[in-house]
Amino acid sequence: MPLLRALLIAGIVLSMMCCVPVVQAQHRIRIGEGTLEDWDGVATPIVDAANDVPGNHNDFHRLWVTHDEEYLYARFDGDFSKNHNMAIHLVLEDPESGTILAQASVIKRRAYITLEISNQPVSDGLVEYFAKGSGRETDTIHAAWPLQQLGLTADRAVMLWAEAHASHAPNSAVKDRVPDLPLKIIYDLTTGTWRPHQPGDASQHRFVTRFVVISEMGHPTGAAGRGEMITYVLTVENAGALPIQPSVLSPVPNGTVYVAGSARLAMGEGEPIPVDDVEPGESPLARGMTLPEIAPGEKASVSFRVIVDSANAIGFEIVGAAVVSDGFQRDELQTVTTVLAPHIEVLTATDVRSVVPGDSLTFEITIVNKSAVAARNVQVVSPVPPGMSYISHSVTAPVGATVRFQDAKTGDWLKSEPEEVAAVEWVLEVVKATSEENVSMQLLTH
Repeated sequence: MPLLRALLIAGIVLSMMCCVPVVQAQHRIRIGEGTLEDWDGVATPIVDAANDVPGNHNDFHRLWVTHDEEYLYARFDGDFSKNHNMAIHLVLEDPESGTILAQASVIKRRAYITLEISNQPVSDGLVEYFAKGSGRETDTIHAAWPLQQLGLTADRAVMLWAEAHASHAPNSAVKDRVPDLPLKIIYDLTTGTWRPHQPGDASQHRFVTRFVVISEMGHPTGAAGRGEMITYVLTVENAGALPIQPSVLSPVPNGTVYVAGSARLAMGEGEPIPVDDVEPGESPLARGMTLPEIAPGEKASVSFRVIVDSANAIGFEIVGAAVVSDGFQRDELQTVTTVLAPHIEVLTATDVRSVVPGDSLTFEITIVNKSAVAARNVQVVSPVPPGMSYISHSVTAPVGATVRFQDAKTGDWLKSEPEEVAAVEWVLEVVKATSEENVSMQLLTH
């Protein structure tokens, strides 16, 4: 989700109109037909104080939520600048366990609006934007997400976290986020009612999060090569006074392929233990998982591995995202990994300075990777120089490399040494970032 790197939190501290459930019947909303009349039959909206966070470029005024047998509907009224990019998220959680069920998003790129569920495009959702003016005092966006794709059924209640993000320009980068508490309500799909979510003393609950990418070399990195396996590590440290049991959600980033069975959980300084995939080859973090209880001052880490797609263009940015929530605090994290091309240099040397006919020498080739990413399937070919011949069984190569020999008589490339060798080819499986490998052969002078 590249857009979200350019998003700045617009605060939403909402004032509830009442503390009793607001009842409404299931209600079908027409979206895409240029009307908002259907919302007149929906119960009282949740109201936010206008301009509650100075300097934000998007400000909620009112929020409605309803559903029918097919869709979850939401309507957002407020000041949503037509010239700004924006994302509105509804994070759905189990109100009892805090497990993240899904994230329903409206992504607005100026006048172009799309829907997502857990960072994936929704093809059969509905969304429509109404700009202020012509008697309208606010901008309005209303949208519908399929209940089935959200994993919702009509016999449960969900907690909704609602928050908005915005940016000045399509490519603006996030510098300083403005922290704010999002809207929290409990919405009951059985009765069509909502009520404010009123947790306990939030001051006793606080955690610190860190989300990094680890290269094959075992170091944090912001770059990767095509075909490289990288590891995403999400750490949650309990900085509060009470135990916490947060939920985590981290979809597999675009431009990568999940490594089946690679998810791990580590509590404190303990050894990582495997976490079963939800389905064969599907990361358990992609759907959301609840961590074991973390005591004050302790931490937990979850990780998973992916392979960088070999089809990615050089310069492509892989955006990893994660959401951590315990019902009191919610952190959204991102990390960007740029796909780079390796920079290889080849150096040659011999073990003697001069020779006479009948002398032998070792011809050594050093393959140097000067880049921050691994180089794969590096091919090196060295012809046998005129006036020399290859000494049988003298070739050396790193573990994992393959060697072939060109037959001087036929020109064919063979895995076994022919009687007379015209050239030697090495294919190195990998040359790690900022490292080097050596190959060699011995030659006899004539």
